Parts: sequence; structure tokens; C-alpha cells
Amino acid sequence: MTITEKEGKTLDETPRYYVGIDLHKKFMQIAVMDSADMVCQEGKIECDYKEVKTAFSMIPEGSKYVMESSSVWYGMYRFLTDELNLDVVLSNPLATKRIAESKKKTDKVDAQILADLLRGGYIAGC
Repeated sequence: MTITEKEGKTLDETPRYYVGIDLHKKFMQIAVMDSADMVCQEGKIECDYKEVKTAFSMIPEGSKYVMESSSVWYGMYRFLTDELNLDVVLSNPLATKRIAESKKKTDKVDAQILADLLRGGYIAGC
């Protein structure tokens, strides 16, 4: 697991957190953003259910999650919503144009943009 804290920030129960998930077949890139638009944690996680459960258990309850729909979304979405009881929005990738228009397209940037769009209420769900 390679989730690292950003600039000494730690997650606490006070603010709401927004988690952007850029899902791939073998791994996911996540970004945890607070309500003040600061990325508190980010990292790359293998798509192993045990590792995902461990990583996501470190994020406070009440956090909101967004994952872009892709060819591999179904199993992980079901695991996050049914097994871990997380509040996950499935984003419509065609409507989430900001990512496609980004000049600096990386998994890390995609996860941060998804979290930011969710924070601002700009996610078009599927």
C-alpha cells in the first residue's frame, strides 16, 4: 500500500472528505480532499479486496467517494458499496469533460480532479 500523507496533514472526523478514485484493472489511484480543497492523502492501491479494505478503513466515516465508470467498475463498485458500505457515486466519463480536457493527464491528476468535482457538486452520475 502506498498512501502517503500530504504536508503533515492527517485525517480527522471534523471536516467532510471527498475521495476521487481513478480505477484501472490492476490498481487504483486515489486522492482524499478535504472541504477546503486540500489534498490530504493520495496513493496507488492494488485492486486486491483485502488491500482496498485496509486502505479505505483509514478514511473517516461520512466521506464521499467518486469513481469514474470504466470497463472494470462493476466489481469494485459493488465491493465498496455493498461490503464496505461507502457512499460511492459512479461518474459518467462522457459528462466529466474536465478530465478529458486536462493538459496534464495522469492517474494522480484524474483522482484529484474527481475528488474536487465531487466536492463542488459537479459530478454527473451514471
